[in-house]
Formats: sequence, C-alpha cells, structure tokens
Amino acid sequence: MSDLMIALPTSIQIASLNRSTQDVYYLLRQKALKACQEELERLRLGKYQLKKREQIKTRVNTLLQQHKVKPFLSVKVVKPRGQARNWIEVILELAERLGLLSDLYTAFNEIAHLEDPYRLDPTRKYSWEEICDRWARSYCGARNGLGHFLKHGFHTGEKRSVEQSYPRVFHRGRIPLYLEHFIGAGEEVKKFTESERIPWDTSDYVPLMHWRPCPAHEESPPEFDLFVVNQKLPFLTFSFTSENPWLMELAEHNGKVFSVGINTETARRKGINEGDLIDLETPGGRKARAIARLTQGLHPECLAVPGILGRWVTANDRMRGKGVHFNSLIEYTFDRLDTLSAALDACVKVKISVVHKTEEEGGSHA
Repeated sequence: MSDLMIALPTSIQIASLNRSTQDVYYLLRQKALKACQEELERLRLGKYQLKKREQIKTRVNTLLQQHKVKPFLSVKVVKPRGQARNWIEVILELAERLGLLSDLYTAFNEIAHLEDPYRLDPTRKYSWEEICDRWARSYCGARNGLGHFLKHGFHTGEKRSVEQSYPRVFHRGRIPLYLEHFIGAGEEVKKFTESERIPWDTSDYVPLMHWRPCPAHEESPPEFDLFVVNQKLPFLTFSFTSENPWLMELAEHNGKVFSVGINTETARRKGINEGDLIDLETPGGRKARAIARLTQGLHPECLAVPGILGRWVTANDRMRGKGVHFNSLIEYTFDRLDTLSAALDACVKVKISVVHKTEEEGGSHA
C-alpha cells in the first residue's frame, strides 16, 4: 500500500464536498469509461443544469452502477522493487534509529488532530498502515478505518455547519501582542549555539512584532525591480491538486490561474501587452516563463504568481508545465533561512523581459 500516504487524506478531504461534486470527481478519474466522459461533456456544455444537484447525482450514480466503477483510492498495484517504499516509511525508520519515534508520534497526534482512543501511543511502534487506520477512524468514526476506504474509496459524513466548515471566522480566543517568552527562548538558543560554535542570529527573539527587510530588499540590483507575490487560489492547494482534472478544468476556464499578473501602468512602461510571453529572472539566475495578464488590482512594484503550478512531473499531461512554479524562484541558501521559525525566506525580486509579443495593443484592465 505504498500510496496510502497521499490517497487516504485526499479521500477524506474530498468527502467534505457535496455529494454531487464527489461523484463527478470520481467519475473524472475513470478515463477509460467513454460513457462517463461523454456525460461530463454534456455537463460542461450545460445540457444539465448544475443547480439541480440531485439530478446530477442520480445520473452519475447510474453510470457508476452501469460500468461497475468503484470510487478511486490509490493502493499498491505491484510489489515495490528492491528497497523502494513510501517516503513516510523512510521517515518513520529514520526517527526510530535516531531515538525520536516517540516525539514524532506526539507531534503527529497534534498535527493530525487525532482523538482518543486513536491517538498514537509514544511507547508503541506502528506501521504506516496502522497509522492511516487510526487517522481515518479518528476523522470518520470507528467503523470507517482503512478497510472501509480500501473497499469503498471515500466516506460521506454528516452535513457540516457553517461554523464547522469555517472555524476561523468564529474564533473567540485572545491573541497576545507581547510575546514575553521569546526573551527567554532567545537567551537559551544563544547560549546553546555559542557553546557549540554555531553561527546563529538571535536578534529576532523580541517580544514585540517588528519589520525587518529581507535580503531581496537590500541585495537586488536596480533592474530587478518587481517583487513576486505568490497569491493563493481558493480551489487549488500546493501543487498536487493539478492531478485533479475537475479542478484543472475550473482553472482553465478561470483565465487568471496560469498567467502572471502585472500592473497595467507598469506593463505600459515596460512595453508589455496583455497576453505577451515574458521571462521572469531573479538576481541568482533562476528563471520562469509566463503569460502576462494586465490588471489595475495589483501594486505597481509587484507581480502576482498564482498558486504552485508549473509541474513537470505529473500524471495529468494537459497540465505539465502550465503556470509558474513559484518555489523554483526561491534561493535555497542558509542566509535565506529565518533563524527564529526555520522558515525559508520567500521574498523574491525579478526583472522581466518580453519573449514574444501579441498583436494587440493596450490590454485588459481586470
């Protein structure tokens, strides 16, 4: 079951969608079924009214029954060759060898929000399949463990309330402004790093929030004059959602996903039109190619790169290389590491140049 790490959480996440969306998603994954593809084409062309979800659900379920299609869950097809295995199993073994397995279990309990009695016991050892089983039961109930997902592929839970679906809006906790514990933490880190002769900047361990310029502000030559802003998309997460044909169809129809946004006036000064093919280049020589989209809804000193796209390793051939892979523009060096949070600095400045111009003059003002 080498693919359970990805398949199980994905199935649980998809189960939170309405039933009609679930059925269409699973239908899309069955590319071999011509009848299903034709049905989706009718949906896309509007021959069914999307508002009538019950009719869509009934039609899709009928197709699933006619063709004996089972909802999708990725499982092992052949025995892995040699020592090949899921990367999470490698992490578990490394943690055990380093004597950190109990700490990993404790952290996973919190990160995955596991509830009793399915929390991992730090004194025990679990296989990845056992962890997935506990994870599924904690999320979906005692009867819906790994065996349920292997048989049915997905789980449809109870209808969620607005507060359950969007908990942050209803958060009533108090947020501290003065983080006094940072003072003591900084002193401890400084004492340890100095004793071990590790060069480590502890000047950020201060109790009040403050702004400090990142390297891109101070080290970029003048011609690298645009900050790249990595904007999030409401229907895409990281880069793996490019494997979902339904979401990719939404992205293609959106018109603002695979292009890079640039301020209209900035584009005019640089001789860039709507739809021009442009190159983005960082001071470190990292490059990306994109289609320009002109907009007045963006700061004149910024470029907007949506999501984490531009994958070249993907099972979805239609999406290979589409969009910009923002992470490829980041410098992966120690001086870009935030010594307080251990996060990588994602502040990037680029210069842009036109590769190919469109025939139209001016551009969109979306």
